[in-house]
Amino acid sequence: MTTGDATANVVPAGDDGSDASDVGSAQRRSMQVAEHRDPVALLEQWLRGIRIAHVGHTRAATVFARRGRILGIGATIVSAVVGTTLFSSLGTSADVRLITFAAIMSVAAVILTALQTFLNYGELVSAHRAAAGAYGSLRRRAEQLVVFEDPAKLREPMSQIADTWTKLDQDSPDLPQGIYEYASKWVATRERFARPGPG
Repeated sequence: MTTGDATANVVPAGDDGSDASDVGSAQRRSMQVAEHRDPVALLEQWLRGIRIAHVGHTRAATVFARRGRILGIGATIVSAVVGTTLFSSLGTSADVRLITFAAIMSVAAVILTALQTFLNYGELVSAHRAAAGAYGSLRRRAEQLVVFEDPAKLREPMSQIADTWTKLDQDSPDLPQGIYEYASKWVATRERFARPGPG
């Protein structure tokens, strides 16, 4: 989906979340499960990518909701100013400046209303929230496997995660590049602080 500020489609990244175009390959991930000598290390690599998607969609929903509110408030204020100005100009129709101002504000109100329809922030917010919830569930499942599952029994559950991840990549809206980079840095920072130090 490329709507409004979401035109900067993340060119998908690899399984670590850095390359978005290949992330949707279930077959490639299944082959990795079969061939990787350390399934736990591979699962942790996948978990990083899933966390990035989870944080990114959560952030996108927040950003688009805020922008939608700002645009909606702006349109409401401009419309109110237009109404007040037109009402005031009824008794002073000779005031060209007032009439011109009312005309300009009327155009601004139309533009803002059109932008609300075109950018469709409400739909974007709903889509990103749904994606964040789905990626959150997948992230928790992967975390459970890392902590509790016997490494020798990871092949089947990892194949299921690969299939679910692929479906989510296909169904979820695109992340703007800036939000994707924010999520990547956020996850990297959290992982760095969570990693135990030497000794």
